[in-house]
Amino acid sequence: MGDVDTVSAERVSRGAGLDGYAITLRFCSGALGLLNINCLESSFTNWSERLSISGVGSSLHVENWRRVIAFIAGEDEMRYWEPEDIQPTDAANSLNLHGFVGELRDFVTSVAGSHAPASTLQDGIESVRLQEAIELSVHSGRRVALKEIAP
Repeated sequence: MGDVDTVSAERVSRGAGLDGYAITLRFCSGALGLLNINCLESSFTNWSERLSISGVGSSLHVENWRRVIAFIAGEDEMRYWEPEDIQPTDAANSLNLHGFVGELRDFVTSVAGSHAPASTLQDGIESVRLQEAIELSVHSGRRVALKEIAP
């Protein structure tokens, strides 16, 4: 979707560590992103992450970084993928399929000189700027342009 142009965010707090955020991102490309980030679910429910991306006539849904469902414009059937964790191979190891193993492997091989890292220091800086824009929007109650946040 490209670089974020503006952010609008609201937060609800229900005690120490019990916060919920509703965040709208407007991208420079014109795309729109919606984030629901919260720590309000009860401790006895399964921890979950969901990601959905939709475009004209198509959508992609990822549940717990594990199950992938796609509806593609012009196709009659949905696409579905889920890893087969029962296979005892390194490729099917849940640590390789889920979590940060891929990112760590990329970092180690880039430090060893095999290639440039997938994520750069500038990517990290932009992530911090986005977080600061979200907090400013929460506290000011207004839409915040990322250009307002110093690099």
